[in-house]
Amino acid sequence: MPSSKEKRIAATPIESAGRTSGRAIERSRSKPRWPSPERAEQVAVGRSAHKRAAILSAATDVFLKGGYLGTNVDAIAAGSGVSKQTVYKHFGSKEALFIEIVASMTSDAGDLVVAETPDLNDSADLAAYLRTYADKQLTVVLTPRLMQLRRLVIGEVSRFPDLAKVRRRARIPRRLRYAGALTALSVCRQAVCDWRKPCWRAFVLFHVASHLEYAAKFPSTLILNIHAQRSASQVILDEQFSVKPRVKVAEFTAEGTGNRFLRLETGRHRKLTVDYSASVECDFQTYRAGAVEPTPIADLSAASIPYLFPSRYCQSDRLSRLAWDLFGRIDNPHQKVVAISDWIHENVEYLRGSTTSVTSAYDTVTQRTGVCRDFSHLAIALCRALNIPARYFSGYAYELDPPDFHACFECLIGGSWTVFDATRLAHLNGLVRIGTGRDAADAAIASIFGSVTCTKVEVSCELAKGQKFQPINRQQLQRGGVALEPQT
Repeated sequence: MPSSKEKRIAATPIESAGRTSGRAIERSRSKPRWPSPERAEQVAVGRSAHKRAAILSAATDVFLKGGYLGTNVDAIAAGSGVSKQTVYKHFGSKEALFIEIVASMTSDAGDLVVAETPDLNDSADLAAYLRTYADKQLTVVLTPRLMQLRRLVIGEVSRFPDLAKVRRRARIPRRLRYAGALTALSVCRQAVCDWRKPCWRAFVLFHVASHLEYAAKFPSTLILNIHAQRSASQVILDEQFSVKPRVKVAEFTAEGTGNRFLRLETGRHRKLTVDYSASVECDFQTYRAGAVEPTPIADLSAASIPYLFPSRYCQSDRLSRLAWDLFGRIDNPHQKVVAISDWIHENVEYLRGSTTSVTSAYDTVTQRTGVCRDFSHLAIALCRALNIPARYFSGYAYELDPPDFHACFECLIGGSWTVFDATRLAHLNGLVRIGTGRDAADAAIASIFGSVTCTKVEVSCELAKGQKFQPINRQQLQRGGVALEPQT
């Protein structure tokens, strides 16, 4: 048994160790624990990858919405929540970012096609396999975002020739890729030519042009709306514009409608010549009329609500009783609009020079004469009176006789803006959009401030070489409608 002295001696180191341990714990609590260099590097890499992914996601949305020229790095930085310098740090330039998006989206699409297609074995039916592959390919390729990317690349290929080379080469055998592409094309052609399908899409390339001459008595201002719109469903591949003699010109785009306006100052010049031409690829889609149901006003989008209200040329409040008496018993919204268009065609005479710039829908239904502008205003007013959003359309029309700018109207049916022409002078799938609005006041071809007279107008809309065109006639409209802005 140890003595008391030995106990005290033995206890001293233990107590000292205990006191030291406590102080060490206190010091450890007060000091921050820095991560190891390896861990810090992993965190930095993770943050960098997260920022890069955020930039790509935001840039994709901005590029697809506004096109290459309509996109700036400031908008991309704001959308991704990073600084402008961070965007340049990751991608170097706007051009490099754009090419990266194209490569990434096409690669992801190819991977998705391969992932959803079973492997080909010796006992498989080759024709059935290729059709399955083609179906998967079309399902992926015809998604709205990839269609927007395709049209965007087509529009910018002259600026970036290397974009045509950005494609996925790995994992798909070349012969299978070619065979699948041919089969997909065959399936696509069958779908495009079959009105029995619930919905089909087609792309048509048009060459449009306009030549305007004006005479001014004194310095005045013109606001022209003759440029084809840029949108996801209408891609401008090439475009030229000129004014002679040279005058002050400013271009601006109206928010909400996409209308492209030009403001010209005549200055001291007494004569002006304006020329515009463009190659435009248009995307249109059809739907079956029987599958469309009325949309309650409570379910309409906020953007479509203004097209329910009366406007300067479309006094739907004054034509409400007439609209409900004539068309109120028709339940199907597509058939209702077709009936309105037919009634106007049969009861209003198309007569050039019979109306003026102040003629309204109420005047047209009273006088029973008008031109395309008046036919459209009356149709819009009647549709709005029946709680169907309707808007004015101005554009170029293929095979319009005589060639001129043309006005139609669009109605929101089944979630898509569907186009109609009460004059029956234009093919609904042969239109190139210039302007959109509540009525002609929002989309006039020319607005004059001063003393200017138009002395000459020449308009053309031609089909590009190699294109095949199958016009949609009135009998087909009984079964389906045409949307120039396909539903996404």
